[in-house]
Amino acid sequence: MVDELLVNVVEEVARFTLDDMLTRMDDVCACDICKTDMLAIALNHLTPHYSSRPDGQAYSKAGMQFDQARVDLIRELTKAIWIVHENCKHA
Repeated sequence: MVDELLVNVVEEVARFTLDDMLTRMDDVCACDICKTDMLAIALNHLTPHYSSRPDGQAYSKAGMQFDQARVDLIRELTKAIWIVHENCKHA
């Protein structure tokens, strides 16, 4: 049995980045339902990056700040935000 958990570092960074992006968008619903939909849409278009160790997670997160993965993440989150915003049914 494996004691360590696999972590999708892209998902962790996406959650933090989405929260940051939504704080600057007053007209977009940021409820848990919409945020989960946004994350699901964006993550389905991004390549996952798994790590099983905390040092690997930190290294991966640091690397995402400066490379194409960060650009891709922001692009996909932006598209997902507007997809959900345009199709929000509960607000």
